[in-house]
Amino acid sequence: MTWIFTLLGLAMTAAGGAAIGYGWPLIPLERGWSLVIAGSTGASAGIVCLVLVKLTWETRRMRLALERALSDLAAEEAAVSASRPVATAQESPAQPVQAPSRVPNDVQPTSPRGYAPAPPDRVAQSRSFTVGDTTFVVFADGSIEAHMPGGIRRFASMREVRSYLDENRVEEAP
Repeated sequence: MTWIFTLLGLAMTAAGGAAIGYGWPLIPLERGWSLVIAGSTGASAGIVCLVLVKLTWETRRMRLALERALSDLAAEEAAVSASRPVATAQESPAQPVQAPSRVPNDVQPTSPRGYAPAPPDRVAQSRSFTVGDTTFVVFADGSIEAHMPGGIRRFASMREVRSYLDENRVEEAP
């Protein structure tokens, strides 16, 4: 689908430039002004199409980077949980492994949608990563907070994040 907009944008920009070039010497005549105005409109529309293609590709790139980061994080957490010793009835239960925090404890995000920020003890037991304008905070209990420019969204598990990404997926390129 994006290739259609790319071709359309290139064609409109070229046709608009040609109309401007053809009409420029004829500006004293009414026909010249009409060609320059129509050419500038067509060239502008072509540039808008090309910008939309670029935004589509950047959105797709960001989604793929997020999916890659989430799968890497899930694999890393699976490896950590697999390496934990299993406590027997005679032993005391093992303390949970606390991942180093990349979110400063004094930063308390606010949300325009009314979600309360995570309690400080949850922030200390978390890991975070940033993809584009969104920061994802993964807590020790497996829940995830997405700090987006439009607010904070909470997910109970990695499965919910992937479901949310699938629902908001950008169309793949051919």
